[in-house]
Amino acid sequence: MTSVHQLLRTRIVSWDDPRLSRVVVLRLETRPGLSWSDVTSCEGELKDGRRCRVRLPFAQLPKGLETITILRYAQAEGVFAKGLGVFAAITFRSTDLDCKSKAASCL
Repeated sequence: MTSVHQLLRTRIVSWDDPRLSRVVVLRLETRPGLSWSDVTSCEGELKDGRRCRVRLPFAQLPKGLETITILRYAQAEGVFAKGLGVFAAITFRSTDLDCKSKAASCL
């Protein structure tokens, strides 16, 4: 049986691919002291229901300006980011080990 991770590796589509139905997860990793967030992965669902990896036109986003930056990339490429669920799919992860006590700084 093939694992989900193996399937995700084999199916990679660009975010402007017409087969892409929605973005399921967009993971951003933040680090204290840095002014950007790294895109660690983006997963989506095709119109036929299969999961896939989504290729984005950016690997980093300025911290605190992630949404507007994604919107600007989307507008430039003719992608309806909100319709794809990009903003709802964003999850943040901080490499700060003491993140629980400083919840606001983890975003």
